[in-house]
Amino acid sequence: WGDAAIYVLRADSLRADLVDVRGYPLWVGVGHLFTLLPFFEMCYRIYLMNLIFAATTAFGLFHLIRRAGAKGPAAMLGAGLFCLSNVFWGVLDYSGPKPLFTTLFTLSMILGLRTRFVVRKSRWSWYHNCRR
Repeated sequence: WGDAAIYVLRADSLRADLVDVRGYPLWVGVGHLFTLLPFFEMCYRIYLMNLIFAATTAFGLFHLIRRAGAKGPAAMLGAGLFCLSNVFWGVLDYSGPKPLFTTLFTLSMILGLRTRFVVRKSRWSWYHNCRR
């Protein structure tokens, strides 16, 4: 239950090795940049960072659904339902590295789909050009 305070302390002191071995150095580095902001309290800045990551995840999910072939309203509904889910709010309630990891996962899925479509398109055009 005290994980939130330890993660904030890690980000403030820029020490990833505090308490456990995993450390989450990427989250600690980004969190430290947010602790340098000149407004609000330190804990609020960390929660602001997690909110930005969660919003980026929702936006990425919208683009992922659009990339899968859904129209705009359906993609908005899917991303909106994700924002109402317990997964989304459970991540926001926790001041640890989970929002960063969900954002990175969503962005990797988008890049994976983009790569898949580009490779498919280029293979088809190569095959089509060879048949001429």
